[in-house]
Amino acid sequence: MTSKKNFKKKMKRYHKNHEDHKEMSPRAKKAAAGAASALLGVGIMTGANTHVVKAAGYREDEIVEVESANVLSSEKTKVRISVQQRTNSTEDQNGEVISDESTETSNDVVTDTSTETASTNPESVATNDTTVDTTSTEGTSQLETQSTETTTEQVSATGDTSNEKTPKEETKTPTYDDAKNEVENINNTNNGKLDEAIENAKGEGVEVDVANGEDITTNVSGIKDAEGKLEEHIQKQLDKINKALEQYRTELEKYNKESAEYEIKLAEYNQKKADYIEELKKYGLWDENNVDIDKVSQDLILDPNESSKVTVVYKGDNVTVGTGNKTIGTNPDTQVVLDQFYKINKETLGEFLRLEYTGFQNSKYGNVDIGKILVSFSGWKPNYERDKYDPSGIYFNNKLTDGFWYVHSDGVTVDITLYDKKDNPIDLKDGTAYITAGSLNSEGTGSKYIEKAEIINDKEHNEYGGSGLALPESTVKVHEGAGIYGGDVLYSEKNNEVLVIYGDVNDNTIRKQTQAAINVWGDTETNRAIINKYINWDNSNDNKKAIFGAGLFKVHGKKIKIRFSTGIGSAWATYSTSIPKMTLDAVHPGKAPERPTLKIEVEKKQIVLNKNSSVHIHYVDVYNDIQNGVTSGFDHVSLGHGTELGEHVQHIEYLAIGDKYQNTLWDWASAGYVLAEMYVPEALRGTIKDDPQHHYVYLTHNTETEHRHMDVNQVIHYNYEDGTTAHEDYNGKTLHFVQTGTKDLVTGEITWDGEWTPVQSFEMVKSPEIENYVPDRLEVGPYNIIVTDDDYGKNIVKEDWVVYKAQIKETSRDKVVTQVIHYVYEDGSTAKPDHVSVNLVFTQTGVKNMVTGEEIWDGEWTKTQTFVTVVSPVIEGYTADRLEVGPYDITVTNDNYGNNLDKEDTVVYRPNTTTPDPDPDPTPDPDPTPTPDPEPEPTPDPLPEEDEYPHQPEFDEEDETVTPHVSTEPGKENKGTGTAKVAPVKATTVSDEAQTPETVSTTEGISDESTEVAEKSQNEETLPETGDKKAEAAGVLGALAATMGITGLGASRRRKASAKVNRKDKKNGK
Repeated sequence: MTSKKNFKKKMKRYHKNHEDHKEMSPRAKKAAAGAASALLGVGIMTGANTHVVKAAGYREDEIVEVESANVLSSEKTKVRISVQQRTNSTEDQNGEVISDESTETSNDVVTDTSTETASTNPESVATNDTTVDTTSTEGTSQLETQSTETTTEQVSATGDTSNEKTPKEETKTPTYDDAKNEVENINNTNNGKLDEAIENAKGEGVEVDVANGEDITTNVSGIKDAEGKLEEHIQKQLDKINKALEQYRTELEKYNKESAEYEIKLAEYNQKKADYIEELKKYGLWDENNVDIDKVSQDLILDPNESSKVTVVYKGDNVTVGTGNKTIGTNPDTQVVLDQFYKINKETLGEFLRLEYTGFQNSKYGNVDIGKILVSFSGWKPNYERDKYDPSGIYFNNKLTDGFWYVHSDGVTVDITLYDKKDNPIDLKDGTAYITAGSLNSEGTGSKYIEKAEIINDKEHNEYGGSGLALPESTVKVHEGAGIYGGDVLYSEKNNEVLVIYGDVNDNTIRKQTQAAINVWGDTETNRAIINKYINWDNSNDNKKAIFGAGLFKVHGKKIKIRFSTGIGSAWATYSTSIPKMTLDAVHPGKAPERPTLKIEVEKKQIVLNKNSSVHIHYVDVYNDIQNGVTSGFDHVSLGHGTELGEHVQHIEYLAIGDKYQNTLWDWASAGYVLAEMYVPEALRGTIKDDPQHHYVYLTHNTETEHRHMDVNQVIHYNYEDGTTAHEDYNGKTLHFVQTGTKDLVTGEITWDGEWTPVQSFEMVKSPEIENYVPDRLEVGPYNIIVTDDDYGKNIVKEDWVVYKAQIKETSRDKVVTQVIHYVYEDGSTAKPDHVSVNLVFTQTGVKNMVTGEEIWDGEWTKTQTFVTVVSPVIEGYTADRLEVGPYDITVTNDNYGNNLDKEDTVVYRPNTTTPDPDPDPTPDPDPTPTPDPEPEPTPDPLPEEDEYPHQPEFDEEDETVTPHVSTEPGKENKGTGTAKVAPVKATTVSDEAQTPETVSTTEGISDESTEVAEKSQNEETLPETGDKKAEAAGVLGALAATMGITGLGASRRRKASAKVNRKDKKNGK
């Protein structure tokens, strides 16, 4: 059984193994495609098992001989390779060395006369002696001559290594232990040949007596010569052994002849038994503790290549025929297509579907051919954990061994009943039939993804039943079933899914998945061994790996009942009966003939490396000594001055006494140093002596000129009084200042002792004009800027604020007061046109906020003005109830500004009661002599107003036109038919010349005609816009009133003009 996520890989192996039933493994039905290449890769890894030794970074590190234990074999060999590698090498992300040049194999220590990289660049000396060149980088000595050690295990039994990848070689700083290891490897290689010959001789029954000969001593440079001497001695010993073996084999020939028949029979028996055991191990049937191989047999065979046919013989009420198919695998030649689908609509505990498979040709139980097989499905419990959008149900096809795929259920219980050709049920005997449950993937206890297979038993265990068998090497164990009749359950409590590789199988994916498994299982030696052996167990044709996730049911009875389940609600389940050979029929041949004996004496020798010694090149910083006056005479063989740069010491420690060395000095210039004094030649080359040698190179600090920069900015903010922005900021040009200093190239410390750029300036900036606002500063700056050391590092900004306040202007307002006198008869009809006096205009000054429009009226009003006395006109035959009207003194204040101060009077005329004179032509009274008008005082020209006089709707609304009534009484005089409309006159529009009033006589003899003419003239001058000719007469009376009040009006205008002059003076600061 497998989940949907790995079924594609398993199907390729499934079809490959179906080609030969006898060789089919329990993992074949769900084996992964591409497994052959994966197995070949694993074979190369476990066969060659090459390990590249990582280069040590410091002199304390040593090359460690690496022995790789083959999981399947205890054999191991060691190979020592010395290479000349003059390349630049780096480590890749996997720790492997990547080299940009090819390497040469050599058995010699190589002389390198490369040029030193120190600042003085002294000439390198080449000699005929064998020398070694070291290069130190950041505290470690490095050889351009490098050695790489590779240990390998025995190549796989096939011997075919043509597909092996050449292992990447990794450079390493050599040590004396490297030389010791090289000598040891030479000893092991040569003596290994001798040991192999000895073991081969022993293997043939020969007794070998080994003695130790005299050692061969050498230094590092003489290892090659010593190796030749050892090889010569070993060859002599091998010849001795071979000669003795020739005699032994003659005696052995007789033995072989006598025992040939025995060996053939024994080999035949052992091979059959070994093959059988190996086959059983693949399925977990071989257990040294409780499984007897001679008692296990498999008589049940379900041939996967059958051309069978399926028929649905029963379906429940909850089952309907569906459409669609499940395709397993992507290769058209190997994929499985489950092309029949039945939908299950809801939970059904009982049987809901029964299939009948017929047409079997090669399937059988023992000697009984199978005619048909009934498969019944039950126990459907919906589970929508996976494949949520797929329909619920079961997919299958005509081939029984292709199994079925269930979707959206915790699991499915399957009843399998076998029938012979005569339609009789087949009863499986105990111990003769087995069902393999392979590829039981699991993500471990606590996960929903655990594939399980449970054997179901009947109540009495008579009709059907079985038990689970745990296989060695498998993570699948036997667990107790949950129900009353539930049998054993096979599943893995351990996460074996983490060892499965999906997709391409290569070194990278194997390494990645191996690490993932270690992360889950824990990094222990045991876990690593298991993981390395079984990695990709579910994607390989290696049966030993497939057993890692397999279990077995031993079944009996008239049917087989198994429940397949998983917590994710969807899986593919198959039936497999592949078991090793059915029976083992062989007889042991008995006692073997005795083997002949032989004793051989041999002598072993080995190479012994001279004692190790060393050379150390030290680098000393004498900067402080030089600053204190010590400039020469430094000791080059012991430390007498300065501070040693311990991290850059070069250690030549891998050589033996008598070896030549050559050194490449550390590149001190790259660290900011220069030579303080010339070094000794031994720092470059020399001979290794008995005691360690020390040489000192003295250095001082190099310097260079540095510059640092400081920028100073200017910003001016323009805000209103409430803090909001009045105008965008002004940003002045940036002033750049520079200072020079001296940098110590070793410490990086900079001494800033130079002068800063001289003083620079920000120019004067005028504040922008904003309508109706006044700035508190008309200009900002200029500023002189000086930068000092104390300022460096600070964010210096010359920042100013200009605040704008609202502009305050003077203003004024007028109050116009009017006077009108109505002349009417007793019945209310008009007797004479109304008298309208010249308007009195009162003015007050104040101040106005030009932003808010707010006005404050705190100035003095125009002084009191007067409407003069108006004499009532004479109407013949009538007497006025008031001979004159007025005078009225008018005063305006803030308190009565809003009140109606206009004067309105009515004079009523009544008929005279005396009898008229019968004289038809009375002599008229002479006109009175008019009083001459007084000379008006000269009025100064009014000052121009800054603003138009404000609109006063309360006065405008009071202006109205009065239409007089037409008299209907006979004899009444009706010379005036209307009242003129007189608009208020504002102070800013009154003309002194046009409005100069004249004095009117109070004599009663004023004629009606003269009054009307005056009124008409006045009305035409003041109201040209009305166009009402009927109201012209009213203007005459107004003109008379204006003439009589001219004195008061002239004074008012003079006061108003004077007030304006005073306000103007205040505004201008006078």
